[in-house]
Amino acid sequence: MAAVITGARARIKLSGDVIAFASGISVTHEQRLEEIPQLDNLEIAEYAESGHRVSVSVSFIKLASDAKIAGQSLSNNAADFSMDSLSDPKSILLQPELIIEVVDAVPVRNGNGQITGYNEVPIYTAFGCKFEGGTGQLSARGIWEGNWNFKGRRGFGI
Repeated sequence: MAAVITGARARIKLSGDVIAFASGISVTHEQRLEEIPQLDNLEIAEYAESGHRVSVSVSFIKLASDAKIAGQSLSNNAADFSMDSLSDPKSILLQPELIIEVVDAVPVRNGNGQITGYNEVPIYTAFGCKFEGGTGQLSARGIWEGNWNFKGRRGFGI
């Protein structure tokens, strides 16, 4: 099963740190099944669970280095999360496992209907994620648009 989320309401969090607003998130969440055949019967006896696979692809606009939300500094540079290194490519072997949280910022309104704040509502969480790679391009307007791909060990919320 897959889910695709777009729009500026969703936020991407890596290990608790907000890195970007989502311009597109694609989640593939699958339970692998193996057929268990029966002798002398054309019907399958059962389907046995043989694996759980999670992959998350995040499309985003690279934020400026001084970007902040509610006073919290934001950075969406892969090197800040030890997923990329200019000094030594072998450091990729030591990259940490990440928790990817996709949260929706739902407005909280007072009695007059005015927005007084926002609550984060989780949409999807992937655990044990590692950076698989990414791509990016610089638009004619000077805005960096990129895509990061992750593989995870476990996920929920689909």
